[in-house]
Amino acid sequence: MKERSAKPSKMAGTASAVIGWRSWSRMIEPGWLAVRTRMAMAAGLAQLKVLAKGKVYRELERIGAAVETMFREELGAAGWEDPWVRIGSMFCLFCRQDGGPVRNLEDAQKIDRSRYARLFHGLLAHGVYFPPSQFESCFLSSAHGAKEVEITRKALRAALRQA
Repeated sequence: MKERSAKPSKMAGTASAVIGWRSWSRMIEPGWLAVRTRMAMAAGLAQLKVLAKGKVYRELERIGAAVETMFREELGAAGWEDPWVRIGSMFCLFCRQDGGPVRNLEDAQKIDRSRYARLFHGLLAHGVYFPPSQFESCFLSSAHGAKEVEITRKALRAALRQA
């Protein structure tokens, strides 16, 4: 059977495309995929509108600020003055002993990969899953609260002692 591809459909300025759906082509009616894609995009847009009206983003900002404060306190107490970057509920820690910001490739090349690896494995050993690379970001969700922040604090303290 010849492989088919669907043309991209646009909804709310976002393009989406589905290609190479050989196994699905026998199971669905022509045009069904485009309708499903539009429905999913519309549902996603509606969800974003609901979230914008509610307290979710404010709560994520509050949790993000609490995590940032906690990390800065714990890192400072351990003598780590490394750059921390946060926007809302997304954050990143760079291990750079001079404490300078990471703004470009030259700055990024000055990071201490082995130091971050020790921190990563220390956190992982205590049940906190950080990205394995400093070039990736951490994301908080509305499921994170005071309990999770405290669990992370304890894991961070232990990881910093071992690093």
